[in-house]
Amino acid sequence: MDSDHCRDPHPAPHTPNHRAGLMRNPGKDALRARHDLPLETRRRNLNFFNAPISGDAMNPTMPRIIPIQSELPPQTEEKPTLSAAEEWNEDRIALDKLSREGNWTEVLTILRRLSTKHKNKEIYKALAQRIWVGLKTDAPGIEVVQSLFHLLNTLGPSHDLAPAICALAHLLAKHRTPDHADRDLAIGQSQQMFSLVCDTYNVIGEEAFQIWVQAKQLDDPDIYIPSILKGLEMMVGDEWWIDRDKLQHELEQAQRAA
Repeated sequence: MDSDHCRDPHPAPHTPNHRAGLMRNPGKDALRARHDLPLETRRRNLNFFNAPISGDAMNPTMPRIIPIQSELPPQTEEKPTLSAAEEWNEDRIALDKLSREGNWTEVLTILRRLSTKHKNKEIYKALAQRIWVGLKTDAPGIEVVQSLFHLLNTLGPSHDLAPAICALAHLLAKHRTPDHADRDLAIGQSQQMFSLVCDTYNVIGEEAFQIWVQAKQLDDPDIYIPSILKGLEMMVGDEWWIDRDKLQHELEQAQRAA
């Protein structure tokens, strides 16, 4: 076979420049190109290559990393997690201290927390004292209404005190802290309480409701409030966790000053 048949049908012309390019020395060309750079650029390149090599620079695939010295924040000791019984005891101790100091706002906060710990058999005592403190202090109406709603759900709508609890909740919702942002919510909850109890007593219609209110003396706070306070005392028994005498004394002083 003729060797001409294996030749490229379109060979690239070997121009003088092309031949000269094939004969060039790449190393010399690169060196010549470096010398053609501006003087400042050559100085920067020289400083870079003369810089000491760090551990990361030994690896050509990774960028050079400059270590930064920083101080770690001081470690704080974490408080050990308390068991439910230990938390309960701590709150009980705090109640005694706060009530002797007359800090009834914090007392009410702790009693609210204790009254929702459903795994403790003494939550009913906490709830009764929460209501008692709320009635004796200037706590917002919504606070006392919610605690009374809790009491109604605890005792049940068929309990003897249920109608009086509803009447007291409605009274507080309307007349205590009337400018409070949650007044409408408090009134709505008191009406919901009345609805539950009326369904239990089969009170239907406005006329029947008015007859029922008069029969239960729910229009006379001087009758139903003492009955509720007596019920709270029965729930707590002899073991009050707060200084009741101190709060009662402060209340009487405030009434005399008014």
